[in-house]
Amino acid sequence: MPNSAQSDIDEFLGDSDAVVAVEIGWLTRITQATLRCYQFDAVAFECLDAGAGYFVSRTAIVPEAVTTLGDLPRAIREAGADFRTLDNLWTLHDAVARSTLQFSMIRMRNAAPRSPP
Repeated sequence: MPNSAQSDIDEFLGDSDAVVAVEIGWLTRITQATLRCYQFDAVAFECLDAGAGYFVSRTAIVPEAVTTLGDLPRAIREAGADFRTLDNLWTLHDAVARSTLQFSMIRMRNAAPRSPP
């Protein structure tokens, strides 16, 4: 994170390279879900957003392998990210948005409503 202030890294990431934060209300669904992870030749992809990890291919390609993942919190931790559960994501969302970190919060539409001020 070349443009991130060390204080923001310390506050939000600690010793982790990445953090996945979810609302506690989603934990059962996430733990019980099965995810298919498709592996492709990286040459066919271009990066749209390095901070969020968005890559696209402009051509159709065939996966080289498919891995089935269960127990997603464990899989996230095994991949090197910190998995955190929160009562509500909005406080974290607002704090990270004010920070110098690169981040993705693409699924905030699935978050519980903001609490009244």
